[in-house]
Amino acid sequence: MAKNSKTYLKEEYDALVKHYKTEANASKNAWKCLDERYFNIKNKRVKETEIDDKGSIKIKRQSLSRRKDISDVYQFQNGRIYTFEYFEPKYKDDRKKLPFFDGRPIVLVINTFKAEGTGNLNMVGINLNLIPRKMRVTILNILLNKLNKQMKTTEYDEVLYHGDMYEFLKLIIGKLYSSGFEFAIRSYIFNLMNRPTYIYPDDWKMVCLIDSRDLINTTIESVYQSYWENRKKLNLMKKNKK
Repeated sequence: MAKNSKTYLKEEYDALVKHYKTEANASKNAWKCLDERYFNIKNKRVKETEIDDKGSIKIKRQSLSRRKDISDVYQFQNGRIYTFEYFEPKYKDDRKKLPFFDGRPIVLVINTFKAEGTGNLNMVGINLNLIPRKMRVTILNILLNKLNKQMKTTEYDEVLYHGDMYEFLKLIIGKLYSSGFEFAIRSYIFNLMNRPTYIYPDDWKMVCLIDSRDLINTTIESVYQSYWENRKKLNLMKKNKK
């Protein structure tokens, strides 16, 4: 049965969970896959082989590293997803200004800009590690449906975006603020990133499954606790306005 394009990512997500029996097992496999393809800079592209019907070895495809590294902040494109190491943020030792941070963020880019005061080249985006898996599936499934279906490669390397991408990103930002997840919107200084790289859309199902292993000064449970506290404040504010 053909997959429904409107629910494609959710179907892929559910299929992986079913295959690996539990969400936790699927999450571990997703991390391993992303580590091989994007996180581990020592991995090189290698050729996968298989045995054909005649007993001959043939190249199936090239796998492992899929890194498409970014060398300039303006190479980031709004509406695409990137990852990088970020273990030395500007306020690393100032818990008041930066209570916690993610050493390996996976970011849906919103914008890039040059800070007026410092001159730093910054990228702003949604760290998908900081929002629940089901919310990631919803956001990224809609985003996939915004992609133009005219693909030039099977790896989605040359994907064109519809003109309403800006409005879509504005909508997502609004939803994050209204739901208490505004802390997932983060700003990153380009010069402090280590080996930023693009994540291909056909690996987004893996992005939806993983939990960050590099949260510093917090845990994912504490992050979600902050969400519930924000929700309570928002609900209280709404009641007081009535």
